[in-house]
Amino acid sequence: YPLCALAVSDERPSLETASAIAVSIYNDGPVETAFTVYSDFENYASGVYQHTSGSYLGGHAVKIVGWGTDDKRSR
Repeated sequence: YPLCALAVSDERPSLETASAIAVSIYNDGPVETAFTVYSDFENYASGVYQHTSGSYLGGHAVKIVGWGTDDKRSR
């Protein structure tokens, strides 16, 4: 079944830097990631989430569709 083979080969390598993620989005479209969530995530407001306290809740999946800054939010 050739169509199945095409679907399976649609994997991208791990992207370890912001620049690599931006290039991949530009060339191939959105990328997906996931991270572990703890109870302190419920109080997360902005910036990069970092676990500081609380118990394990599960995982969180994210689709990254672009990059850059939003001037309205950076003030």
